[in-house]
Amino acid sequence: MVRAINKVRVSYGLTALKRSDSLHRSSSRFARQLMVRDVFAHGARIAVAGRFDWAGENLELHYGWRPRPRYVVKRWLASPAHRTVLLSNEWRWVGVGLSRGVFSSSTATIWVGHFGRV
Repeated sequence: MVRAINKVRVSYGLTALKRSDSLHRSSSRFARQLMVRDVFAHGARIAVAGRFDWAGENLELHYGWRPRPRYVVKRWLASPAHRTVLLSNEWRWVGVGLSRGVFSSSTATIWVGHFGRV
């Protein structure tokens, strides 16, 4: 997924993002919470490590088991709010997590991308 994100960013003349273990952990944790709670929404606060001065978040839900990273990035680009986060020049770090399971009685995959600036 990080490769797919960086491929798009570079094609728009932006710098590639560096992988962050802490953003990966926070995004994975949030993806699992969304799946378990059967809720698909942003939280009131993005729970990332304190070293980040600024953080952004993109979510995506699709039904089925396949992760489909390029499809997810394409959907983020098609949404003005998600596109703004994805293509912001503010970010330097990224972590992406996913959760697969049963959501609203169907097999689903939830992606969470956390973007950060130190």
